[in-house]
Amino acid sequence: MTRAARAIACGASLIGPPAIAALIASAPSLAEAADAKPVAVYVEGEDADSIRDEVLAVLPGSLKVLDESAFEEALRKQGQKGAMGNVMAQPKQRGKLVSRIRKATEKAGAQAAIIARVRKTRTGGRELWVLLVDPSSEDVEIDKAVPLAKSESERASALKEALDPALKSRAPADAEEPSGAAAPEGDQGSGEAKSGEGEGEGEEGDEPSDGAARTPGEMTTAIVVVGLSFQMAGRFFTYSDGLTRNLRPYDVFGAPMGMANLEIYPAGFGDVPVAKDIGLTASYTMAFGLDSATASGEPIDTSFMRLNAGLRGRIRFGDVPSPTLGINAGFSLLNFTYDAPAALTDEVPSVSYKLLRFGLDMRIPAGPVAVEFGGDFLLPLSSGEVYDRFTDPSVLGIEARLGVGVPVGAGIEIRLAGEYTRFFSAFAPVLGDSHVAGGALDQLVWIRLGAAYVY
Repeated sequence: MTRAARAIACGASLIGPPAIAALIASAPSLAEAADAKPVAVYVEGEDADSIRDEVLAVLPGSLKVLDESAFEEALRKQGQKGAMGNVMAQPKQRGKLVSRIRKATEKAGAQAAIIARVRKTRTGGRELWVLLVDPSSEDVEIDKAVPLAKSESERASALKEALDPALKSRAPADAEEPSGAAAPEGDQGSGEAKSGEGEGEGEEGDEPSDGAARTPGEMTTAIVVVGLSFQMAGRFFTYSDGLTRNLRPYDVFGAPMGMANLEIYPAGFGDVPVAKDIGLTASYTMAFGLDSATASGEPIDTSFMRLNAGLRGRIRFGDVPSPTLGINAGFSLLNFTYDAPAALTDEVPSVSYKLLRFGLDMRIPAGPVAVEFGGDFLLPLSSGEVYDRFTDPSVLGIEARLGVGVPVGAGIEIRLAGEYTRFFSAFAPVLGDSHVAGGALDQLVWIRLGAAYVY
């Protein structure tokens, strides 16, 4: 006789015959409920506590829930010392993570674990990525995103639809309980936020995730970005305090240009912190069909090109897609030269800037788009022919960028951006110089529209 049945028999003298019959009929279910293993429920991300409460509220009533702190301790002992991150949604990258969850679930005495992470969607909403891991199975039984609607009832309906098929088969048959019966075993109230801190004894080779998993098509975790764009460019060159007649200003706007750019993170497929977020960058821009002319209309063939190459490190702030800071350093070559007739060779403002550049950029998701802005300090190593005409030229430069990216699916992003570059210089003329001015200002602008493929 089971313990439940003996209890019923001992109370027979105090309970009427109809009640005795009902209790005897429910005895197998009560015994099954007493022997059933609990499930573990773990939620991380924004509002993890309240979302966990909502998950608990839709579980079958007869299903016991493992104490939250006990499961977290089991995870730590298997080497999961930090937040799981979006790697849980990447089947090809989460092998070690699922293995740790499976071992922790078994060690904690649970029959399965519900693992969930709150994350933002590309449209600015939120979703709950849910896994159900059974220690007796190599498969992940539930692996899906559940939309988190604004309405609590809609969230409850979506959670129940996602969880019920897998949990009903694990829950003991419901048994009628007296009014005021105790709640299921374990903490079903709010729990502490997942801070990712703790110690454990993980097995060798099980490295914890750092929570910054790569999401295909997402710029902040991209491995390769290839872009093409069309640009309209302008240049405005003027002198200050000019004293000789051979100082020609120059301006043009609307010069058509094509641009190709590449960004690659060689260690991006791995999970080595810092290294996976250090990338190589390169871009090439060239004008086509650009001609200049003198005030009298005399044409001058003109060449305009720019080449950039460098390193970029990125730092994310929060869940992907997240605000991301870029730290940049590199080399640039910017040429704006003229095939001028001999009479004008000594007057046209030809430049060939060879530059070291150091700067920062920022990308901030804003609903369905992302805003990008940044700036660089430009340190010329050499500046070109126009500056060689003056005594002791001193040249420095700055650059500012502002743009917006609109993901349209399949890893494609449409981009609209503007860029402003400013070189300012000072000269120290001496008696007898053929060209005399206090300095010069060289300003360049780009407005571009293009597309990028993000992998």
